Amino acid sequence: MLKKNFFTYSFFTFLTAVNFNYDSIPVYAQSSKIKKENKISPSIVGEDSYRLVFELNQPRRYATRFIKETRTLQIRIIPARSSEFNATSFYDTRYVKRVLIHEDKSEVIVDIQLKNVPIGWVVATQNKPWRIIVDFWRTEPEEKNLEADWNWQPDYIEGLSKESVKEGLPSAQFIESNKLDDNKNKIISNLSPIVKTETKESDKLTSQENKKNTIIFTNKNNQSINKNGFPEIYGRLEKFIPMPEGKSAQLQMQMGAAFGTRDEVEIGKKLAEEFYKSGNEAQSLSIFRRLAALSEKGIKSDPKFLWYAGESAYLTHNFSLANDYLRSIILNYPGSYYSSLAKLRIIDIDELQNSKEKGFGKTRFQNAEIYSEMALSENSPKIVKIAATLRVLNQIVNENPSSAKSYQQNLDACVVDSSVPFDLMKNCAYDRTRALIENETINGSDAAVQQFKKLAPGDNRVSDLEKIVSSRVKELLKKTAQTKQWEDWIAFEKKARPSLLEFTFADGDALFTRAEAFEAVGENLKSAQLYGAFWQASNDQKKKNEAAALAARLLYRSNKPSEADDFLRRIEQDSKRKTEGLTDRSVTSLRELSVAPYRNKTALRLLLDEMKLGRYVERDLPTLAEWAQRLRGTPDVEPLYAKILAYPAKSLDETQTVESSIMQYAEDLRDSGRFANSGDMFLAVANLAQGAHRAEAAYKAGVVYARVGLFEKAKTAWLLAANDTNDKRFSSLASERLDRLSK
Repeated sequence: MLKKNFFTYSFFTFLTAVNFNYDSIPVYAQSSKIKKENKISPSIVGEDSYRLVFELNQPRRYATRFIKETRTLQIRIIPARSSEFNATSFYDTRYVKRVLIHEDKSEVIVDIQLKNVPIGWVVATQNKPWRIIVDFWRTEPEEKNLEADWNWQPDYIEGLSKESVKEGLPSAQFIESNKLDDNKNKIISNLSPIVKTETKESDKLTSQENKKNTIIFTNKNNQSINKNGFPEIYGRLEKFIPMPEGKSAQLQMQMGAAFGTRDEVEIGKKLAEEFYKSGNEAQSLSIFRRLAALSEKGIKSDPKFLWYAGESAYLTHNFSLANDYLRSIILNYPGSYYSSLAKLRIIDIDELQNSKEKGFGKTRFQNAEIYSEMALSENSPKIVKIAATLRVLNQIVNENPSSAKSYQQNLDACVVDSSVPFDLMKNCAYDRTRALIENETINGSDAAVQQFKKLAPGDNRVSDLEKIVSSRVKELLKKTAQTKQWEDWIAFEKKARPSLLEFTFADGDALFTRAEAFEAVGENLKSAQLYGAFWQASNDQKKKNEAAALAARLLYRSNKPSEADDFLRRIEQDSKRKTEGLTDRSVTSLRELSVAPYRNKTALRLLLDEMKLGRYVERDLPTLAEWAQRLRGTPDVEPLYAKILAYPAKSLDETQTVESSIMQYAEDLRDSGRFANSGDMFLAVANLAQGAHRAEAAYKAGVVYARVGLFEKAKTAWLLAANDTNDKRFSSLASERLDRLSK
């Protein structure tokens, strides 16, 4: 049962009691006034009317009023919530300009701003379920202006609009506040303007005003733009299908032959469809507009052609016309496949027109919520899920890669679906790759980036992805140098692309760390190669000498002595080495090379230089003895014998080593004619506490002393030898020498 609840004076009493001042005209009075003013031909019910329904299930109190200045019908419902008025998300733009829903505590005010055309309305209720019904209808037939709407000259392909201002998305805006504005006729100041001044019907747009409706897209984030001038993710939802050669001419000939016949519309629809599918949206739209002028029902009878027309208008930036086509799909074919596409495009138009970023940055929060619902809805077509996902993740995935997790299924489906346009598929691949490279292994991330680079080599975002992977490589290398967990780095480098490691050749520390890692796992040749690269790249001479020493040691271990000698010569030729010295690691490597089994002379000379300058002290007796043996007869050996003689021998083996080395040194001095020095060395051996050749050393000391005329020293040495009864041979020889000396 339809029951009319018109606004009466009894309801005025209620409003006055609660301090609300509504200076409105009763609904029945407004309707009567319109009927009196318009006694022209009656409107066609259905075609020239629109019903807005609010299903509330339970009876509510409500009041209405009409504000003439802004042509706004207000409905106040108590109690209510804004979420109960989702029916206002989409509405017929022939009658309604926009809807604002204002919620305060337990009441809701719905502001319905009407178009500036002759409109009548009535507000009523209906039971089972209880709901509020608002009917709108035209009180005068619409006067068609074919010259403005359907001009077929080439300069007017995009058409002219009667609206002198660009309209945003006329969807409901929800506001929650704790306090109503004191002036009920005003909109809260922090909202975007809801009421815009409309021109009179008689006003016409000039070509200059029409240009103002064109949106200039500013690419702030360096994103790619498609051929229609949109951000890529807001482009076509279907792939191009190239038109066969000659088909266009054939259809145009058929259309020309059918001019003025009943087949003209059907042939025209085929031609417009072919133009749309082949990417000629401007030509497609031009034909659809002509067909609509010939037979509006012929176009509205199939949602597919309404979609083609609306999408063509959208892609040619004729958003006002696109809105009309798209909303016609929603109103006439709710729940259909094309209805889902139309809803997506209506939100797209709002985002491109009214957002700050114009589609190149983050999606506005309100629209992002709608897109998210579309992307996650099981009822949404696949292409709608994909497109909505791209809009939700636009720029968000760069700041929070984990945000893509909820939409992973859509992204995966997108990159493998051959029916998805390339621009959308490419952006799906980017979002998926951007989310992947934060959590996947470095090599896995790099493989994904290279795959995306192969897919879209000219995309500006490839370099950003490569920088992220490169930063992960640098971070791993830095962490490896700190923790010395070389296995992690080696596992990465063995599978890494060479270009990932190119940065290390310009960074000496990175090269050195890589060399250390391979040395730690026993890959000597690879490590030596990297130490050599470091020597070439670094400017730190002391560190370069260390790398050369380490490389030489590793090459000797790999049985490549000639290459190792080359590195040692580099160290020896360094002019700053003697003043700056060598590092501890350099000395350790040289020491290893100076003894068995390598016994490198260059390494030994470098060590002796360090010893002479007091920067290095060798404390190992066998090493000193070996060096002395190899340097026997050279001036460099004297410091070594001094070290050996001063060595605090504690064991019998150490004493024997000192004894044999000094005896050898004393004999060399004697052979070279340095008898006094030779006698001193023999005498030092004779004084060794645990020496096995004390008598022999003392006897020889006396002989060399006597040879240079130092008879007192000779006598002392022979006495020492004569008293050593452990060696009877040299003891008796010493006694004979003493007897001769006394005679």
